[in-house]
Amino acid sequence: MNSLKLAHLIVGCLLYLSSYSQNSFVQIMDQVETWENSSVADCPDQGFVVANDLARPFTDGAKHSFFMVKYDSCAQVEWSRLFESDNFGLFLQDVAVGPDGGIYATGATGLQDIFLLKVDVTGEILWLNAYHTSDYDRCYSIDILEDQVLLFGNFLDNIESRNYNLVTDLDGGVRWARRYAEQEGDGGAAFGADGSIICRNGNSLYELDPNGNPLWANQYSDAEISSQPIAMEGGYAVSFTAPEAQQQFVAMIGAAGVIQWQSEALPAAYELSDLAATMDGEIAFANTYSATEGEVSTSMPMITLLSDKGQVTAQYQFELSEFGRFIDPSCTVNDENGITLKGKYENEFSYDYVLRITPDTALGCVGVPLAETFETPAPLKQAPVNVTAGPLNFERVDTFHIAYQDIELNPWPYCDKTRGEEFLTLDSLVACADTFLFTTEFEEAIYEWSDGSFDPDRVLQAPGKYKVDVITCNKTYHYDINLDLGKCPCPMFVPNAFSPNGDGINDILELHATCLFRDFDLKIFNRWGEMLYHIAGPEVTWDGRTLNGQPLPNGVYVYAIDYSWEIYPGFLRQEMATGTISIIR
Repeated sequence: MNSLKLAHLIVGCLLYLSSYSQNSFVQIMDQVETWENSSVADCPDQGFVVANDLARPFTDGAKHSFFMVKYDSCAQVEWSRLFESDNFGLFLQDVAVGPDGGIYATGATGLQDIFLLKVDVTGEILWLNAYHTSDYDRCYSIDILEDQVLLFGNFLDNIESRNYNLVTDLDGGVRWARRYAEQEGDGGAAFGADGSIICRNGNSLYELDPNGNPLWANQYSDAEISSQPIAMEGGYAVSFTAPEAQQQFVAMIGAAGVIQWQSEALPAAYELSDLAATMDGEIAFANTYSATEGEVSTSMPMITLLSDKGQVTAQYQFELSEFGRFIDPSCTVNDENGITLKGKYENEFSYDYVLRITPDTALGCVGVPLAETFETPAPLKQAPVNVTAGPLNFERVDTFHIAYQDIELNPWPYCDKTRGEEFLTLDSLVACADTFLFTTEFEEAIYEWSDGSFDPDRVLQAPGKYKVDVITCNKTYHYDINLDLGKCPCPMFVPNAFSPNGDGINDILELHATCLFRDFDLKIFNRWGEMLYHIAGPEVTWDGRTLNGQPLPNGVYVYAIDYSWEIYPGFLRQEMATGTISIIR
């Protein structure tokens, strides 16, 4: 053998821990009684904000008001504030977060105007706008896309109540407003990725282009719409109430309003559900679950995950029946696929709760898998309806005043569960190299190595033993890392022909391997199994001759190669390679 051509392979190993899967929790807000207007929105800093109306004034003689609580990326409360006015009530409906982290809250005033409030990430009031177009103006939802804020609600058009869409810039300046269908019930609207708008009015859906012009409108029968629509790739998802009690299902509405699929029926003890899109294209369905049929006296929070085709991929319930009946779910999913569920529970009084999980990694101390679905309901029936657009003028009313006060609304942690155990042992065989890449996905953590290093990512030498403490928002993980060298493969590559004719070109069999041999044994056989040539040792060659030096004629011969190589000092591995080779003179 003339030479062995070496290919050195280096393999790094990765340890991943989700930055959000470290912690899940249930928190109870039992300091104030609330209404059924739960809202939640994610923030760009990986925190989130929750909000709701107060059932009664916080202080004697005050007007109707609402609160907001801002959590940081560690799920710790940054601030909790009550927002109120001296001269009019604030009836909250929804919250959203802008690209700059500013938090927007909307609803109606006691004077039946629409209000839009913006606060910064610290909770400081930036501005308040009120908008007026009739004697009865209501706002049901808010959505933000880039530099556009979308408000949807109803107003009084002579004696008829109609839908409107109002689009403002991020500073509350009106860009356009239009009126649409006669009101058929509550509703809401959301942006599509391309700037289109999907609207819900009672049991109807209609889509608008980015300028507010209707594209299509459908009314659905035999099932009531039970959620606001959300934009998904290829269409919009919305939930419907199934004919059976305590059941709902999700449907995907595609181009021109065509129904693409319906999911199985899902348990749903509350009349309204909430949907959110995950980062990997799934749909999170939030409602409540009750093990009893008929009248619901107790119910617990429930989350179902659906694929982009409507199949149930996971389902969870949260055992909190000791608190009473859970209602009014509102959910959101951040870019780590962490799900935040905000809602209320009712017993003698009515209070809020916040629940956060990352599926498959941290269900929480009260979360358990649930497997309860029902048959797919009969296909939805739809019929086109006429929705026209007309101009609408909203006047900005700047004479109102709003203030806030910090309130002790820090939720108490009913339960808290971190990912995995505090003490973790990582044993690894490092294949084909002596290095190991340690890295985690904790975005906010301190790393303290036993050798004094504070690096989050390190290349470790094998064999060896290492210790590191990973200090996160909610927990400290102690890692013992034991590295050993694994069995690196050493494949043999043998040409299928050579030409030992003395011309200096390809006269000697040349083999290729990815490592250096410790021992090598080559045998050559003819097609009848007779051994024609044999050589052993760390260096071997074959020039196409027999054991007694006779040139072999053109033809096909069988080889068997036994070889070994050193994995690490003192440890050998053996392999055999067989095949055929042709002599061409």
